[in-house]
Formats: sequence, C-alpha cells, structure tokens
Amino acid sequence: MKDGRKIVFILFFFSLLLRVAWWNKFPPGFTADEATMGYDAYSLLKTGKDQFGTSWPLAFRSFGDYRPPLYIYASMPFVAIFGLTPLAVRLPSMIAGSLEIVLIYLVVKEIFSRGTGLFSAILLMLSPWSILQTRFAQEVNLSTLTIFAGITGFIFWIRKKKWKYIVYSALFFGLSFYSYHNARLTTPLILLGCLVTIKSVKKVPGRQVTVAVIIGILTVLPLMVWMKNNPQTMFRRASSQSVLADQGIKGSLWKDIVSMPPGYPVWLSRLQHNKPLYYGRVILKGYLLHFDPRFLFFSGDPHERFRTPYSGVLNWTMLLFLPIGLVMAVSRCFRGANSFVFRLIVWWLLISPVVASLSTIVPNSQHAQDLMIPLHIIGGIGAAWLIERIAVLRKPLALSLFFVLCFLFLVSSFLFLYGYTRVIPVQTKYLQAWHYYGNLFEKLRPFYQDKIVFLGGQYYINLAFYLKVDPRTFQQGVKISQPDNLAEFDHVESFGKFTFTRNRDIPRNADINIVYIRLNEPGEVLPEDAEVVDREVWPDGNREYIIFRYNGEL
Repeated sequence: MKDGRKIVFILFFFSLLLRVAWWNKFPPGFTADEATMGYDAYSLLKTGKDQFGTSWPLAFRSFGDYRPPLYIYASMPFVAIFGLTPLAVRLPSMIAGSLEIVLIYLVVKEIFSRGTGLFSAILLMLSPWSILQTRFAQEVNLSTLTIFAGITGFIFWIRKKKWKYIVYSALFFGLSFYSYHNARLTTPLILLGCLVTIKSVKKVPGRQVTVAVIIGILTVLPLMVWMKNNPQTMFRRASSQSVLADQGIKGSLWKDIVSMPPGYPVWLSRLQHNKPLYYGRVILKGYLLHFDPRFLFFSGDPHERFRTPYSGVLNWTMLLFLPIGLVMAVSRCFRGANSFVFRLIVWWLLISPVVASLSTIVPNSQHAQDLMIPLHIIGGIGAAWLIERIAVLRKPLALSLFFVLCFLFLVSSFLFLYGYTRVIPVQTKYLQAWHYYGNLFEKLRPFYQDKIVFLGGQYYINLAFYLKVDPRTFQQGVKISQPDNLAEFDHVESFGKFTFTRNRDIPRNADINIVYIRLNEPGEVLPEDAEVVDREVWPDGNREYIIFRYNGEL
C-alpha cells in the first residue's frame, strides 16, 4: 500500500511540475477566455455576483456564450490565495491534467498490472495532447477529469461492489454536466455504455444502482432548473459552434442543388441532395478525421491555439503501441473476467469524437479531448505487451529494439518541445491565437487617468483582469451591445473611462485628450501628425500595439 501511494504521489508531482514549469512563458499569451473565467471568480469572491451582476449563477454570461460554472467556482480558492493572476486561473487545469495521470494509472493497474498502468500514465504525462491542453485554463479539462473519474468509480464498483465507488461515480458524472457544454451529450452516451455493462454483469446490487441514480439526478437537478428558467444558456454556444448552423454548409448544399443539369428529375435531385444526407456526410467526415493519422501524429489540430508545428497530438511511439493495444482490447471484449471493462473502453473510444464531429472546425482536439484518455489506456496496454516481448529476445536484438523505441520517442518529444517553446512564442499566427498582450497594459498605466479608446478589439476583459478593476465598479458602469444573431458574441462598448470599438479606424474627429490604442498590421501607418506615446512590439517583429494621441480630421 505504501509503495502504491508513493507511485501515485510521484506521478502527480512530476505531472504537475511539467504543467506548471515556465507557466508565464509557454504558452506565450493569456487568452480572453482565461481572463473572463478568472475575473468572474474574482467578482464572486468580492461581490457574490459574476462580472455582469448575476448572483451565484450556474451559467456565466461571459461573452454571451454562457459558460458552464464548474471551472470558475473551482478557480475561486486559487484566486483567493494567489490573487487575480494567470497562474491562479490556470491551476485548476494543471491539477486536473495531473489527476488524470493518477487515474489512468489506477484504472489500468486494476485491470492489468502495475507495470502496464505505469506505461499508460507515463505516455499520458508526456503526451503533447495533454501538455498542450492542461497548461492553460479551459473548462474541457474539468470535463475530461469528471467523466474519467465517473468511469473509474464505475469500473471499481463493478469489480468490488462497494458503496463508495458507485457514489463517487454518480457524483462525478453529475458534476460533468457543470463542466463543459460537450459533456452534456458525451456523459449520457457514456452512461448508456455503463447501463449496457450493468445488464451484462451478474449479481449487481440493485439497491446501490438505485441510490446512485438518485444521487446523479439530485446532482444535476439544480442545473436543469436553471436551464429551464434561463433557456438562452442552453443554445447560445451550440449556435455559434455547431455544423448544423454553419451557413457555409447550407450554401454548399444549395449550390449542389442548383447545379444539376436542366431536365434533371426533381425527385432524384432531392434524393441526392437533401439536408439529412448532406449533413450526415459532413458529420461522418468530421468524426473520422479524429482518427486520421495526420491529426493524431503529424499535423495536429487546425486551430493554432491547440497545436504545435512539427507534431500531432500524440507521440510517434503511439503509432506502434495503439494497433497492438487496440487488437488486445477488442479481442478481450467478449472473454475474460475484465471483458466488461474492455467493452466500456472501446465504447468510450468510439463515442468520444461524436460531439466534436458536430463542430464547424474539425478535427478538434479540444472538443474531442475525452478521446485522449482511452487512446492512452489502449496505447499503454500495447506498450507493455510490446516491451515484454522485446525483453525476452536475445540481448543484442532487444537492446537494438529498445534503442529504436527510445529514439522514436525522443525525436517526437523534441519536435513537440521545439515547436512549443521556440516557434509558437515568435510566430504571428500563434501569437494571435494566444491573444498576445505582452506588457501592453503595464505601458498603459501612466495614462489610466485619461479617457482611453481601444480601436478594433474586445480588450475589456484583459484590461479588467490585469488592472484588477473593482467588480462593483465594473457591474455598475459596463455597457453591452447585443449581437445581431445568436452566432455572434456580445460586445462590451465601455466601462468607466475605457471605450472599446469594433472599428479599427481612427475617429474622424479625434480628441487630443483621448489616448488611443490600436494593433497595427504590417505596413500600416498612422497619420503623420499623430503623437505616438509608446509601443509594444510583438516578438515576431511584424506587429505592434501603438499608444497614441491625435487631434484632427481624417
């Protein structure tokens, strides 16, 4: 038992160290999404209300996307201890990612062996997917953790039939509904797999199942009541992210319909080109892209915030481990004492990309992050099997094969780390994705008594975060413009002496008493008589924030 606790502690310690080390440099920026979650936590601590004045909400308005509440409430203790800092906001993600390594070790050790559990844990600990996603603040990390904890509790309960495990499982599955929008579909699909598992297992304590169901319902009930009273919190995010609301796809469907040759039978055209069939193909393609080797091993996520150059979301050694582990997992789905576990893992693997396939951007490592866990469980199983077979070979051959595996792992890790620490901090497209502000708000400090206008950007939340604006002042003075449609975000127009415009153009009748801030594109210049008072140049040298005054007509 003592050795087991020591291993758990070591795994957690090194996992957390990998995620906390140089947190202020990698990634190179602090996003508006992170800032709004931190400021909401700060506002709750100070006023008992979110930044827009709603008392203890179960959906935070944020930018009009109505964020689930779990991450913000989980951030509150860290903001209370460390203050309103990026590290405080990121710690729940970092801890969640580290706890996932502990859980994968415990689960795989339970169904296989300690060695196999260690292989799975180490692969996940050093995975580009996990490191990328858990070094900054995002709700999906708590979603992955709560769903994984729910599955872990369920697996232990099936094997041991103890009350505590089924209670843990029910509580964590219930909490997952508060963690991330995607979990509200993924969790029911996981529970469906658990239900099938229960029916296939003999001598299941029915009383324990009943109590677990009641606990789960009671856990989710407050959220259901909230959504009933606030229906906009349910659909706003989906409308901006769902492929079903993508006007480009609708336009492509219409283009296919009207492009049919004259005289083509209408009934045949409708049979070939209709919404269910068209969207079905789009969704299926999006689903399969999450298993594409290019996404997994070589190019990664199409969104710059969730990828690095020269690397996919998995280490190259998983190319060898995954096929072996998958064959073993599938072959054991219907034989052996742990067959129910393997059926559940395979089901978990198959349903994890379902929600992500409904997104407008695919493949999507953030929306499909649940896929990361079963992949590394299966990869760990394959790694243990392969290394055991190599170990019994003749020493020269065994050493050669071990060298090849180590070399492949090190090369893949080096390319990931090189891209993450050397390329991302200096390339424009990555800096843009990370909302690079550098020392901008510090350079603005001498002008905070003046009226300040930000040209073309939603800078308000980063400003409120870095200045630690009193939430009461913000709540009383903030002005918000409503979007034209559900797919658009809200826009904060002003609070206090700060104004935030959507237009990047300098006002025609500029006032010399106003300080203007604009992000200048390459080759873009200000009027000759503009008074530049300071600059913040991006690390790539191509862009800069310009702080200036101007008095005149354009």
